[in-house]
Amino acid sequence: MLIMNIIAPISVQFCYACQVVFAASLGNRGQVGPFNTSITLDFQDVLVNTRGAYNSTTGIFTAPVRGVYFFMYSGLSNSTGNMGLLLMKNNNYNVIATLQHVAGDRMETATNSISLILDVGDTVSLQLSGNTWIFDNLFRFTTFMGQLLFPL
Repeated sequence: MLIMNIIAPISVQFCYACQVVFAASLGNRGQVGPFNTSITLDFQDVLVNTRGAYNSTTGIFTAPVRGVYFFMYSGLSNSTGNMGLLLMKNNNYNVIATLQHVAGDRMETATNSISLILDVGDTVSLQLSGNTWIFDNLFRFTTFMGQLLFPL
């Protein structure tokens, strides 16, 4: 009882701007690629997209708030061909990549993640490298997600 009187209640303020999160999969498309050049993947099976910051038509996330964001992606492909995924900032800066080379005839997965400081209007997208492929179906093996950790 004495402890309860000493501890002051914690004030929690609602922060609408802090509620930025999206998660999407490629959807039931089967194999995507290969293409001669890198393409931006459009993850159309959207599971959550608060504030509408992720555009499923273009595959591009646009930061609505300056802050530190966390992004993660995963991919699945048949290892008879190469899989190459590039996380791009502002469509011209390769932040991180995942590459999987030919390794027999089986399905292979790859995942990567990173935290980034983004300004309002900065974009993040996931590209499929040229001459590589990726796979997805109803089980959502190939995903792209991001969330605001905290505003700056």
